[in-house]
Amino acid sequence: MLSLSAALALTAFAGDDDRLKDLVRQLDDDDPAARDAASAALEEAGDAAVALLKETAASGPPEARGRAVAILARLRVKAIVGRPENAELRSRWAAISGGDAAARREAIKAWGAAARGPKLVDSALELLDADPTGAAGDAACELLSWLLAPRRTARVESTSCSMASSEPYPARRQLDLFFKGNYEATEEAAARLDACLLPPRASDKSHSTLDELRFVCTSAAVVWRMSDESPKVRIEMPEESLMWWREWWAGARGDRFALMDLGFEKAPDGSALGAKDVPGWLESLASADGRRARVARRVLRDLPSALIAEVKGDAPAVAAFRERLLLRDRGRLLFGSDRDGTRALWSMKLDGSDVRKASGELREVWSGMPVPGGQAAVACGTAPDGSTGLYLLDLTGTAAPKKLADGGGSARPAPDGKRVAVRHNDGSLLLLDIATGASGKIADGATSSLSWSPDGRRLAWSTGGAFQAWTADGGVRTFKVDTVFHNLFAWSPDGGAIAFPGKGRIHVLDLATGDVTPAGDAHTSVYKPAWSPDGSRIAFARCGKGEKIATIEIFDVGKGTSTAVPDPGGYSFGLQGHCRFSPDGRLLAYSSNSRGDHCLLIEGGKTREITATWFADWILDGWMLDFAENDLLLRKDDGSLTINLTESAADEYNVVFVGR
Repeated sequence: MLSLSAALALTAFAGDDDRLKDLVRQLDDDDPAARDAASAALEEAGDAAVALLKETAASGPPEARGRAVAILARLRVKAIVGRPENAELRSRWAAISGGDAAARREAIKAWGAAARGPKLVDSALELLDADPTGAAGDAACELLSWLLAPRRTARVESTSCSMASSEPYPARRQLDLFFKGNYEATEEAAARLDACLLPPRASDKSHSTLDELRFVCTSAAVVWRMSDESPKVRIEMPEESLMWWREWWAGARGDRFALMDLGFEKAPDGSALGAKDVPGWLESLASADGRRARVARRVLRDLPSALIAEVKGDAPAVAAFRERLLLRDRGRLLFGSDRDGTRALWSMKLDGSDVRKASGELREVWSGMPVPGGQAAVACGTAPDGSTGLYLLDLTGTAAPKKLADGGGSARPAPDGKRVAVRHNDGSLLLLDIATGASGKIADGATSSLSWSPDGRRLAWSTGGAFQAWTADGGVRTFKVDTVFHNLFAWSPDGGAIAFPGKGRIHVLDLATGDVTPAGDAHTSVYKPAWSPDGSRIAFARCGKGEKIATIEIFDVGKGTSTAVPDPGGYSFGLQGHCRFSPDGRLLAYSSNSRGDHCLLIEGGKTREITATWFADWILDGWMLDFAENDLLLRKDDGSLTINLTESAADEYNVVFVGR
């Protein structure tokens, strides 16, 4: 039961000074319920209580002083949120101040997207000043990091973590565990982290690392910020962070390029530039100011093709960008992205220009297969009414997706660009005419992804201990073989043979005779093979019994001999599907995880590292397609140039080269 003083505090505030003074005295009451009730009543009193609360915050008893400070902070936050210019913040404040972690993150991002402009930063800085270690200040820190470091913040958000402990555990250990040294703390913030013990968590579901960062910092009464120019998260005291942000904003708000990079000011349309505009933008392109150079890249990316010759100069950044623009008409890329808030398919020219959404209103479209010819792709997606189907996507962006078939499954366009093979989830296999929509069943029971021969004469799939291959004139033919790993077989360039792994070695199936011959010796593990463009060699990763270092083996089909090239970094398990010859057959690229994800090239039996990321594919002689930290990259195979095509906070994935 509440005490008399607690009941009094719950009585509606009538506005007299005596009542206010009584409520302030109750902030130090022996009854916790009375203290809570008095705090609520004083917060309800608002401005009328501010003078007394400030006096108590300055010289009252410890308990009352702490409560007065907290009430004043909440009142100030309430006033900031209530301003007319903060309508977007106000509409999301319930989720930001009291929602679950995922809803809170989405609300903060939505606030930033809807209220984009200088007043957004002004309000965030006021919130950080008013309530530095509370929900408002924490939300401000997160918003400001999304503005200044969208790519870095997105990377942290996209990673997941989990933690369970029956005992309190150090905050510093938690950061060490999940950030692995990719953070730095000021001296005073480090002391707070060292002194802070996080509460036990008996069962902790997987959640965003960004939520964990917020939890640790709030528990230790410190704050954090990020920058796209640094891989490390900065942990500091609230007053240190506020000072830094104020200094940054004082410089940024008067910088036109900074405002364009933040999205507060619209950047010029690159496609509308004239010859007289180019020199100024080239100067910005070569600038040491990262934001200025980034804006210049975004603008010049869409420079009219007729003006590419005007991109000239001695600066390395200008020379590199000219080389990028010269790739424009050499093909397109198809890729998945969540850049508009949904999982969708997009396409762009090889220099990053002419970005178009290909999947229209379809949802949950994760990947697509290009139709030869470079103008279309096929993909499975979910329509606005919730139905799923196979769709033909127009990569030029001029037509809406065209439904080809109902239901989910996988699809492979034929090399002639006229047909598409569709494997439904029930295992039925259809061949569909793209132009007419007419379809016919080929087989039942297909258990793997489909693969057309390079010449388009055959369609193959595996069914456990057999391959099945369809031809227009011969129907379906079955080839009994030893164990087949689904999706890991590869056609020879002439379409006459299939190489596949099984029982510790690579085998080659001759489709004309049905004969199966081994390629190389037996090993403990072998992975997906890759043919050289001329069909003379087969490369694959393998590991023998007791071996700790994976090896790339290159088998000479004509001679029946092999050359082994050990991974110089150590054991590499992540080699499946990432071993491919360059278009001219000179180089072999493969991905390895021996020292963390990286890509290596083999040339003449020697290995050299080319990237610190997974290798996606070759696209042209001398050029590789890659992705790192969710960005799409082009790299020259000699390591001399890397082009970041996207430079965004969005998650980009499943990229494929479409061709011209």
